[in-house]
Amino acid sequence: METLVDSYLASKNGVPRMPIVALKNKRPKYDERIKAHTLDFNGRVTEGSTKNFQLCASGVDPSDFDKDDADGAVVLQFGKCGTNTFALDFSWPMSPMQAFAIALSSIDTKLCYVL
Repeated sequence: METLVDSYLASKNGVPRMPIVALKNKRPKYDERIKAHTLDFNGRVTEGSTKNFQLCASGVDPSDFDKDDADGAVVLQFGKCGTNTFALDFSWPMSPMQAFAIALSSIDTKLCYVL
């Protein structure tokens, strides 16, 4: 039986389709020295925040979703640099619009506002 992923990846009119890329949060590692969970932002993020995150790319292999940690390359990182200042870094396969939409959705978590 053909899966949805297989049918998507099948070529159409002889033109192969782009592979599906799954994005997964990179889990922070516990640092014994500072007694806290940390992510390595390579100096781009300077303040700790619950809004800091990194997304890693992986293929469509179902076993990738069962891993405890994402092993793929970081394709998007977003984090706090100062008061009301955030850094957003991204690379292929993310487009600027996709990266900005993901970052924007992580800043504002309220579902509705009271007038």
